[in-house]
Amino acid sequence: MTAPSAPAAVTSICKVHGAPGIYVREFHDCYDQGSLFGPCAAVVNDTAAGHTVAPGWLTQTYRSEISLRGGDVQSGGTVAVDGVPFAAGSTLIGPWSANAPRRRARLR
Repeated sequence: MTAPSAPAAVTSICKVHGAPGIYVREFHDCYDQGSLFGPCAAVVNDTAAGHTVAPGWLTQTYRSEISLRGGDVQSGGTVAVDGVPFAAGSTLIGPWSANAPRRRARLR
């Protein structure tokens, strides 16, 4: 379960940013198997070309990417919430691909 980062009225599921075919959604709270791990985002590239994730596409600063280890979850893989480093302005999102950056969890 996730909750959108802003309570403002939503006119579509995602925002189109930068290049046509790039979709971005940021979430205030993200979970893995019911455990909160903090804010995250989804960046989807629906084009045949790779794109560098532009800093202006995201409202928050993210430090790492959520990734899968050992295959997909259905095949026994696990979610790694502290995957490879992420930096807007230098992280590439491949063609027909998605990226899931995350922030460090907030103290509660």
